[in-house]
Amino acid sequence: ISRAAVTQQGLTDVRRLLRQRTRWAQGNLQCIRYVPRLFNARRIPNSALVEMMYYLLAPWANAFGTLAVAVLAAFSVGRIAVLGRAAAPPGSWLQLSATVGVWGLAMLTPFLMWGVLHRVQLRDEKLSRCLLAGLCYPGFLFLGLISTYRAIGRQVTGRNSWAKTERLADDWEADQMTESDDELSQTIETGLQPAGTTTVAVQTMKAGAKAPEPPVVEADLFDEEPPPVSQHRLAQVTQLLSRA
Repeated sequence: ISRAAVTQQGLTDVRRLLRQRTRWAQGNLQCIRYVPRLFNARRIPNSALVEMMYYLLAPWANAFGTLAVAVLAAFSVGRIAVLGRAAAPPGSWLQLSATVGVWGLAMLTPFLMWGVLHRVQLRDEKLSRCLLAGLCYPGFLFLGLISTYRAIGRQVTGRNSWAKTERLADDWEADQMTESDDELSQTIETGLQPAGTTTVAVQTMKAGAKAPEPPVVEADLFDEEPPPVSQHRLAQVTQLLSRA
């Protein structure tokens, strides 16, 4: 292969996004059993090990951390509602509101700074749009928390089957597929087509119609062995023929 391209497609549907992130989180939960092997691996540097540990343990940290915050918040609200005022902070509704305000500001500030930094460095979006993306990012993180709890529920109940999210070809990918199809079609015509046949089948395949039956030829036309073809090229050709 003379070239390679890697693309990533963002999901615009919340339901599909939640399903995708739940699948990712459950995959992390299933891979937690490899943590001892990672610690014992001598070829993995410490920096890579820390990154792997963070990625594998993030669902568990998010789940238990969010649960702990929710319990503390419920305890504070219940204590103030019952006692009216407590000695330990937050001891009043005013202190509780201030705590929530500081927490919200601390959570939003980094995302707003990222929006400003994106605008300064790339200048591909308006500043208002970048700031709006920063304000919406906590909602995206909240979806991540929901997917984490869904993943834990699926793992506990033994639900491991998945239907992967459908990937839609965009304009760039369509152009790349067209170019690849043309190259593979040329290969079929010149390298894989047996002697004595015509290019009608290939042309019909390109047009999207059903290919006609191959012509009847004499057996001696196939006495010569076709040129060798790699397994990878055969797989590409098979994929192309399946689209017809």
